[in-house]
Amino acid sequence: MTLPASGQLTMVDIWEEVYADTHTTQQIDMSAINTKTGIGTDIASYYGYTLMELSVSPDELTFDATGDPVDLDTVTVTATATNSWNAVNTGYTWITVTGGSDTGDGSFDVSMDAYVGGRVGFVKVTSTAPDKLVKIIQSA
Repeated sequence: MTLPASGQLTMVDIWEEVYADTHTTQQIDMSAINTKTGIGTDIASYYGYTLMELSVSPDELTFDATGDPVDLDTVTVTATATNSWNAVNTGYTWITVTGGSDTGDGSFDVSMDAYVGGRVGFVKVTSTAPDKLVKIIQSA
C-alpha cells in the first residue's frame, strides 16, 4: 500500500504502511494504542494526514421487558471533526435507531418494543475509522 500525498487515514492505514515491507499485512484496530500513546497521531501529523478516530459511550444499553431504558437510551459518539459516521441496526427488527448519522461528535437514540423473555442485539457505528458495536440488552 502506498499512502496518498495528503488526506485522512486510520491506524489501520499506518499499520499497513509501516509493516508492508517486512510483515504480512493484518488489519487491526489500533485506536486503543493511539489513545494511550498518541503515536498514531504523531505519525499521521508528520506525514500531513488526519488520523480518523471513533469511540462510543456507553458501548452497552439495557432495557427492561416493557422496552423502557434501565439507565440510558442515548449513545454518544466521539469522532474526528471530518469523520462521517452512521449508526445502523444490524438486522434486529425490535431495535430502532433514531438520529444515527453525523460528522464529528454526535449522538443517537435507541428504542425497542416490549418483549418478555430477554434478548440481545447490536447497533453498528460505521465510519472511516474502524467500526464500533453497541450491545443492546433487553432483560426478561
